[in-house]
Amino acid sequence: MPIEPDSLHREIERLRRLYQGFPLEPVIWERDGQKRSPYRVLIVMGLSAMVSDSVGFRVWQRFLCQYPSSNILRQEWLRDCESVLEILRPLGHHNQRKKIIEAAVQFGTKIPSQVSQLRPHPGIGETIAEKIVGYEFGKPALPLDSHGRKITARVCGLNELNGRYLRRILKDTFDQSQWMEVHELLRLDGQSSRSTPEKVINSWEKWRALLIED
Repeated sequence: MPIEPDSLHREIERLRRLYQGFPLEPVIWERDGQKRSPYRVLIVMGLSAMVSDSVGFRVWQRFLCQYPSSNILRQEWLRDCESVLEILRPLGHHNQRKKIIEAAVQFGTKIPSQVSQLRPHPGIGETIAEKIVGYEFGKPALPLDSHGRKITARVCGLNELNGRYLRRILKDTFDQSQWMEVHELLRLDGQSSRSTPEKVINSWEKWRALLIED
C-alpha cells in the first residue's frame, strides 16, 4: 500500500499545535549541545533501550556519579568488570548493557559522530546510534523509539512496526532539519497517553541534565 506523505505531515502539524510551547531537542541543543559530554550521551542513550525513563534515570545517575569519565570507567572495568555491571542490574538485558560499557571503554574520548561508524560495534543498534548522533553531535538523526513506531504505523495504516522501515518513511517525508523534532513529538505524544505532557517533559529534563559535562 502506498504511503501518503500528507497524512504524516498533518499528524506532525497536529502534534506541533498540541505541544506548542513545550521544549524539544532542536531548541535545547542550541542551548546545551556544546556542554554535553560524548561519553555521557553514550552511557545514557546506550543504556536507554527497553527501559522507562524513571527506572533508567536512577541507574544512569548512579553510574555516572561513580564513573564520571571514560578514563575512570576503563580503569574500573579492567580491575573489576562485574562490579561495574552490578550497577546496571535493575535495567535487565544484561548482555546488551555489557556491550554498551565495552563500547564506552573501547571508544574512550573518541566516540564516532556518524551512524555508520557506531553501528558496527556490538550492542549499538540503529536506534541507539541515531540517538548518539542527534543528542550529542546535533546532527540530523531520527531515533524513532517504540512510541514513534506505533504512531507512525497507525497514521500510515500499516501493521509493520519495523523500526528501520518506518524510520526510512519518516526520513523520506520530512526535511532532515526536522528529524529530531519529529522524533520527540512522536515520543512525547506516545508517553503522554499514560501520563501528562508536563510530567513527561519533566522526566526528560532530568536525563537531559545528565548529558552535560560536570
